[in-house]
Amino acid sequence: MIKKYNFYILLTIIICLAAILRFSYLSVFPPSMIQDEVGIGYSAISIAETGMDEWGNKYPLVFKSFGDYKAPVFIYATALLYKIIGWQEVLPRITSAIAGIFIVLLGGLWIKKIFKSSEMGLIGALILAVSPWTINLSRMALESNLGLAFFMAGLLFMSYSTKLFRNVIFSAIFFSLSTYTFHSFRYAVIIFLVSIIFSTVVINFRELKSKVPAIKSLIFILLLSTLFSLPGFLSKGSTNRLDQTLLFTSYNQIKLYEHYENNCHGTFIEFNPKLTVICRLQYNKYSRFILIGADSLIKHFSPGFYFFSGDAEAGRNPTGTGELFVFLLPVWMIGSLILLKKFKEYHIIIVGYFISMIPSASSGDPHATRLSILIPFMLVVLVLGYKYLKNYFKKYKIFVPFFIISLLIASILFSIKYAVSTFAEHEITSTYLSYAKKVTRIAHEYIQKGYVVYSDNDLFPEQHIYYAYWNQIDPLVTQKSFAQVSNEVDGFSRPKQFGENLYFSEENIKTFNCSDTHGKPIVIITNDNRVNDIPSRIVKDNTNLYNFAYFYESDQKCSE
Repeated sequence: MIKKYNFYILLTIIICLAAILRFSYLSVFPPSMIQDEVGIGYSAISIAETGMDEWGNKYPLVFKSFGDYKAPVFIYATALLYKIIGWQEVLPRITSAIAGIFIVLLGGLWIKKIFKSSEMGLIGALILAVSPWTINLSRMALESNLGLAFFMAGLLFMSYSTKLFRNVIFSAIFFSLSTYTFHSFRYAVIIFLVSIIFSTVVINFRELKSKVPAIKSLIFILLLSTLFSLPGFLSKGSTNRLDQTLLFTSYNQIKLYEHYENNCHGTFIEFNPKLTVICRLQYNKYSRFILIGADSLIKHFSPGFYFFSGDAEAGRNPTGTGELFVFLLPVWMIGSLILLKKFKEYHIIIVGYFISMIPSASSGDPHATRLSILIPFMLVVLVLGYKYLKNYFKKYKIFVPFFIISLLIASILFSIKYAVSTFAEHEITSTYLSYAKKVTRIAHEYIQKGYVVYSDNDLFPEQHIYYAYWNQIDPLVTQKSFAQVSNEVDGFSRPKQFGENLYFSEENIKTFNCSDTHGKPIVIITNDNRVNDIPSRIVKDNTNLYNFAYFYESDQKCSE
């Protein structure tokens, strides 16, 4: 039995460990912020300085950003942080790292309440502190991380909701905040609350009287959460991100299935035109929905993603390993069996486990950020497995220290691989755009010298926001500087021009248009190493091994 004061001392030590793993060298590993991080950071600075986003929208409930319409709370939280600590190179990452600390704290307290055990609470907190999944989320400016912190706060207060009505209110507030923080939580939270009310009634139907206080609390939490979240659902642009990512309706997915269908017809028509009926059966709008959904769910229930491969996108999983340590696989398997065996006791966890997969499963392959709402329910499964193994090996007092030491050693090995992968691996440093900061700052130097800069639009995405963020451009200037906005078919939008002297060429950079240069000298930025020209500047990656961008100056004066 761990005494109360010992629990909080040990929990503080675990939180300190979590802080080390999240804040250490935050600007170095990963070496640079990707476009979403920079976009969040600049939107936050713009709101803090002017009360408007970079597009001139005043205190929006949904931020247009690149046309992906970001949820507001992470940006407003970062704006508040900016007011406190000022401009920092990785300002939005600090917001995420702070959220990561609260995830560990809230997770430990929630597990302690569920299992009525301080030891289980500490084990849960330690798993959250050192797991690759939570570290990856916390070291980048990902809205899902703050959303997860709010969601876990909602779970914690919900577990105390029958004692005091204020806990019902706090639970509803935090659940609602999660829906304003990351789009995946917007629908999942409401579905989760409706589902656990329904499951509580059905499973406890014969003894419903004893569950009336809990059901009343859950209904109040649902009603208040829905009421608080309603403005977010009704705000302009709130469904744009859903339309862009929903697996069944996204533009890319529709085009992909049209491609499959055309290939199918093209294949069978050569043998027997009657066989093309197979294509119509397989790729019609009804069967397509079933096939896509079934394939996605199988991937989400497979342990491969969680313990072996992890997210396929290097930006969300630079080490290319599982989201959880592989040695936890048998712990998870045992915990899953116990969960199903005691489904009546843990039905809320089971419901949460299934519901939390919806945001990711409905958008394609397992996705570390969209699936982050699963983390608290996965944690319960792991703690159940740990508890069983501890009791099974109770005569071997070495089990608990062995488990803890294994977690710590695995965390050290992961941290080393994470640092090397993000900093030195060519493909991954390219993913993190480690060169973008250098390119935009050099471009700004040229503009200050009177040059007109043409930057190849293939160089890296969202160059306009990198330029504004890394050069600390006054948001009021930025709001007036976006020109010739390009609206793409998938809903994304970005300016083709920033101010009078920076252009993002739509065509091949060799055929740039210099009609607007007004006789000024030109510099061209491209990833094309021209054989016959000598670049004035070359930008390499952070290891100085690979060339990513070439600057070509021209003494030619363009005629007006």
